[in-house]
Amino acid sequence: MPLILRYPPRIAPGTKFDGLVSGVDLAPTLLELMGLPAMATVQGESCAARLLGGDGPEREVVYAESLLGERAYGWARLHALRSAKQKFVDAPEPELYDLLRDPAETINLAAKDPRAVQQTWRPALDEALVAMGGANPEATASGDRAARRDPKTLVAANNLFLKAQRTIEGGHPEQAAPLLLQALARDPGNRAATTLLAALRAEPAAAEGAAANTFAGQWNLGNALYVQGKLGESARAFRAALALNPESAETHYALGNVLAAQGDTAGAEGELRAAVATDPNMANGWNKLGILLDKTGRRPEALAAFSRALEASPDHADALFNRTKLELLENKLPEARRDLDRLLAAHANYAAGRLVEAHLCVAENDTAGAKAALGKLLALPNVEPRVKEAAAKMLAKLNGG
Repeated sequence: MPLILRYPPRIAPGTKFDGLVSGVDLAPTLLELMGLPAMATVQGESCAARLLGGDGPEREVVYAESLLGERAYGWARLHALRSAKQKFVDAPEPELYDLLRDPAETINLAAKDPRAVQQTWRPALDEALVAMGGANPEATASGDRAARRDPKTLVAANNLFLKAQRTIEGGHPEQAAPLLLQALARDPGNRAATTLLAALRAEPAAAEGAAANTFAGQWNLGNALYVQGKLGESARAFRAALALNPESAETHYALGNVLAAQGDTAGAEGELRAAVATDPNMANGWNKLGILLDKTGRRPEALAAFSRALEASPDHADALFNRTKLELLENKLPEARRDLDRLLAAHANYAAGRLVEAHLCVAENDTAGAKAALGKLLALPNVEPRVKEAAAKMLAKLNGG
């Protein structure tokens, strides 16, 4: 893929060069362009000189890898080397492409040229792996090839698993099991699919075996158990996922939600704070933290948390609603009106927002506005019964009922 940089102070418009660039080259390149000191130790090489129209060193090959298949599903790792003319992907079924004649990589030449694979590309790749991390090639690329399945033959299984995940997250776990069974038909023994299906079937013993001992497996197990209301087991699974990846903001956030549902306010707050510390732009994390702080009587801190959520995502519906509600309770009517107008401009069908609008209109002595807001709410489809009931009662009261 192309690397595109824009830096008008130094890079002239239309500057191009066709050399190879690796992701590890970005940091040294950007530092040099900005005139900052180079990093003391770095694998990458700056290509700033070429971007500025001058001469500079060119890479003969670049390295790439994909470990997702291994970590999520137990598939083979993918390692690749690319030169200006060819690209080699080391997999159970190796791939070799002539990029000059076949830039779209549609004709795999590996089977036609096994000598190049065995005597040139694989030794070069093994050498690169050793140079980068002191790895033993027999325990990495070469050993992995024989024991694991090839990811490129399993794309359909991956897509089915992701679709199952989305149905669970959307609140429809009953639709996930058929999708997972289809994934397993294509990839029997798939770690993540086996784990998630076992959890959906309330078979934690099966799901807690060795196949679940991956970050993805534990995370999916925790999510499925949470949907089923098995909060204690869900918390254990999310903690196991964090043991494997302590820097996962999403997992801290998920565990915070589970602990909040269990009534463990202190534990939930700790996990939510860990989530937003790891990812300060996690709007959902700030919003959930604000809700928790409000429930424990710390309204100024809650307002600050909702504000941080809106800094990360200015149109975040729940954060706008929650900040509006607290501003109304604090009698900060201009601020509440500002946030409410933003909320309804971006999310006109946010039912609870219309209910708050009615309360705000009452506080502003605008009875007609309150009635109009409630009328709009009651005309919305699929409104929660409790919200609809509250709106109907308020409207009746405003009408003198």
